[in-house]
Amino acid sequence: MTCPTTFSDAEVTRRYEPFEPGKGRWGRATGLADGGGEVSTTEYWAGDERADSSCPGAGPAPQAGLVRSVRFPAPGPGTRGRSVGWIYDATGSVVEEQLHGRAVRGIACDGAGRA
Repeated sequence: MTCPTTFSDAEVTRRYEPFEPGKGRWGRATGLADGGGEVSTTEYWAGDERADSSCPGAGPAPQAGLVRSVRFPAPGPGTRGRSVGWIYDATGSVVEEQLHGRAVRGIACDGAGRA
């Protein structure tokens, strides 16, 4: 399914995953492209995935369909694209931000491991 829209005088196309709740797909946005090609892609955590939190005292928390990462292509020849990602605690609050798969910022947590 695509949804063409107009943005800044350029044709922009949004891509969506299929709506198949039984397979963990909810029709979420997965990409954005303009006439020059891909602009961004979005990935989501699977419904049963867990991730270790950077919060002391917190165990692996369910990520259950939250945004895993957004990737942007390289802006030009000889440059690198960018990937930004997130890890969440059990309440769905962001506890870690990542750049290219490496933690770049942890969020302050309380003694129970909550952000």
